Amino acid sequence: MNPLTSAKYAIRLLAGLAVVASILLAAGCGASNGFVKPLGGNFTNASLTGQYVMKQTGLGLNSVGNLEPFSETSVFTADGNGHLTITVDDEQQGGPVGPGLENLAGTYGIASDGTGLLTFDYPAPGSPSNYQITMIDDSHFYLIEGDTYATSSGYGVIQTATPPFSPNTPSGTFVFKAHNSGVSSRVGVLTITAGSVSGSEDLIVIGSAPASLTLTGSMTAPDSNGRGSFTLNDGSSFNY
Repeated sequence: MNPLTSAKYAIRLLAGLAVVASILLAAGCGASNGFVKPLGGNFTNASLTGQYVMKQTGLGLNSVGNLEPFSETSVFTADGNGHLTITVDDEQQGGPVGPGLENLAGTYGIASDGTGLLTFDYPAPGSPSNYQITMIDDSHFYLIEGDTYATSSGYGVIQTATPPFSPNTPSGTFVFKAHNSGVSSRVGVLTITAGSVSGSEDLIVIGSAPASLTLTGSMTAPDSNGRGSFTLNDGSSFNY
């Protein structure tokens, strides 16, 4: 999570750390020599090479120091030698998506079993974000964040299209889902043709009966990082 949009207060997630500690202790005691045997594998820093999209949702401290759900999408480039360039970092927490941060630095390390650590160096002093990841293959990984100001989970996938993406608007039929914590949840299908959107969705709004809606809308072309937006006639708008 981008700590610049969080409060300057920090809390320690003691309960979560205690659970992790107990799991590690139990695992260690189960081994004959008191230690967990490292898993094998052939992953290295070179396994994470190229431009990736990383998506996460979780809980973080907001601007007044209260925990609040957030959603965040980042685009970064890994050089295969432990260095990151974060080209896009968009976060939504309790309001519209902000302009996002761009061109940040970072570091990473990948162990032979595919586990690793990504660190995004945000401008605020002493406020990096740390993500523990497990690689599925060179193109996909799962992640969790466990910083003092936020905890989250998500995934990353390599961008297979060759940048720049602009001005090629997505085209075809897509399944989508979205969840507005405590407000609504939706799933549906969208057909995109030359920036025009049509389709249908099943929508549940808290306190109301489920509804099936016919959708129309419009989509902007992506920028050089693959980031764009679209709006629907049900009143919702999204970044993609």
